[in-house]
Amino acid sequence: MVFTVDPEGFALARTRAEQAPEGGIGTLKEKLLHRTLKYYFSPSEDCHELALGGYVADILGENGVIEIQTGSYARLQEKLRAFLPLVPVTVVCPLIAQKELCRVSPEGELLPGRRSPKHQTPFHIFEHLRGIREFLGDENLRVCICMIEGRELRYPQRVRAGRKRVEQKELVPDRLTAITVLHRPADYLALLPPELCDPFSVTELARAADVPRELASLAVYVLKQAGFLLAAEKKGNAILYRRAVEKL
Repeated sequence: MVFTVDPEGFALARTRAEQAPEGGIGTLKEKLLHRTLKYYFSPSEDCHELALGGYVADILGENGVIEIQTGSYARLQEKLRAFLPLVPVTVVCPLIAQKELCRVSPEGELLPGRRSPKHQTPFHIFEHLRGIREFLGDENLRVCICMIEGRELRYPQRVRAGRKRVEQKELVPDRLTAITVLHRPADYLALLPPELCDPFSVTELARAADVPRELASLAVYVLKQAGFLLAAEKKGNAILYRRAVEKL
């Protein structure tokens, strides 16, 4: 299975997602980003929302299952346990490379926005892989990172979430800028900075990847749990790690 960036195809997918009665902007049903990616990876609705192994797959076709994951990855565990013994599964993981924060007035007017200081890189996938770390070595699993640029619309009405009332938000995906597919152990290890030499500490990884230490620590945890990293030795109080050569 080959995934490529198709700007025209992505624009068409978003248009179809906006026009779908159950997927418009500002609804509390299936989010626009989720529905856009569903149309992008499978334009045919005949392949959408099909039953398999006691669960409903986002997409089920000749290439197996494609799950668009924009929510909690921990919730994906039960589906993966059911799907992976049966068919290849691709988990599509959108990350927001860049977004503009825009408010919508009570009259529905889009107000001038500002660029968010927050942005993600493929390295941020480790924030999500924690929830499915036990499956990363499965031959039938692929993780497809989609880097998205878009606008976050913030609506004046608020919705109830538990005991709190929170602002309603919707991410409008404007562009798909890059796709990275993770399948083999070497694919996951390739997310580490190439200049990072074995053995290395969490602090050295954070510095080389230019990410907070907490994210670097999480990356090491996920890769170690998957068997792609090994604890090598200690240097003072720091544990040093090396890539599992036999997994490359």
